[in-house]
Amino acid sequence: MGLLSGNWKSETGEKGSSAFHSTSYHKYFDGYTEMKVLKSNGKGDKIVRVYTGPYFSQDVTDRQWKRNKLILIMVYMIVVTAFLFFAALDKANNKVWFTELPQAIVLCSFLWMLYAVFHYVAAPRKMTINQYRSSSGRLLHSGRAAMTASWAAAVTQLVYACVPGNADKLCSILCAVIFALGGAAICYLIVHEGRMIYRHHLSEEQEGTKGMEIKW
Repeated sequence: MGLLSGNWKSETGEKGSSAFHSTSYHKYFDGYTEMKVLKSNGKGDKIVRVYTGPYFSQDVTDRQWKRNKLILIMVYMIVVTAFLFFAALDKANNKVWFTELPQAIVLCSFLWMLYAVFHYVAAPRKMTINQYRSSSGRLLHSGRAAMTASWAAAVTQLVYACVPGNADKLCSILCAVIFALGGAAICYLIVHEGRMIYRHHLSEEQEGTKGMEIKW
């Protein structure tokens, strides 16, 4: 978007018909209404942002809401720990380029997913648009990447085990099983979150708030 329409007056007193902001600004403040109010000392005005967009909340009890967060943390930690342990084994199957490459991609996707897990766990019961995107939305995207990468790493381990003359084939098969199970566990998280029902709640500040609504 990057554009706020309507009459405005900058903090320097310059008037105009629109104000430009960065895409990240609009994404972060999506759903907020921006207005100018007089400073407490009466000298000039300042920008105040009030959230007037919808809130999102899981259609579950508080106990289930907390349990969902706990399950996410536990599954993520188990999957990552198991992957790191078997990927770090000093075996021949972990020292060829076509098994190392997908493992590196898995690590990158786990880091991306960690960011989503953090926001998911830290999100309040009622989330703003940006909080909803950063938690549920990012979890689905990063989870799909981690799931796909984990299964790709499992396939390359099986390919290695099928090549005649390769050493540590048993370890390769074991790694394939662990990576595949990790992908399946992440798949469970994705399906569970994808089926989650989120209710929309109107902001109490929505009515009577005059200003420029920020959209992304």
